[in-house]
Amino acid sequence: MNEKQVRVGIVGFGTVGRATADIIAKHRDLIAQRSGVKLTVNCVCRRSGVPPRDVPVGALAVTDWKDLLKNPHVDVVVETMGGTGDARQLLRAALERTDGNKSAAARLLGITRRRLYSRLESLGKEEEADE
Repeated sequence: MNEKQVRVGIVGFGTVGRATADIIAKHRDLIAQRSGVKLTVNCVCRRSGVPPRDVPVGALAVTDWKDLLKNPHVDVVVETMGGTGDARQLLRAALERTDGNKSAAARLLGITRRRLYSRLESLGKEEEADE
């Protein structure tokens, strides 16, 4: 089977982000066998920095999620950070990177269009409440 390579970036490389990377690494062959997709974690992001021992082999560690989103070697972004402020900015930046194309932004974030619309709607309501 011809495997498709998908390069993953993880924003929020704390407990959940590290577990996500570990699951991808541990089950890479099984995922590829069942789906035809070879996942590789290429970039991880944590505001406070990532200790070198925690960085997945071959991955780049950054402290600003914007650097991860701009990385041309990242096909899909997995967001595991807490809070809504940075999450809101990440959604906006994904839309900017895809020139406002919501389908492409959803693919970049690894979510459905329906989920993207739902997140945009809920974050919009939070912004209204803050005003």
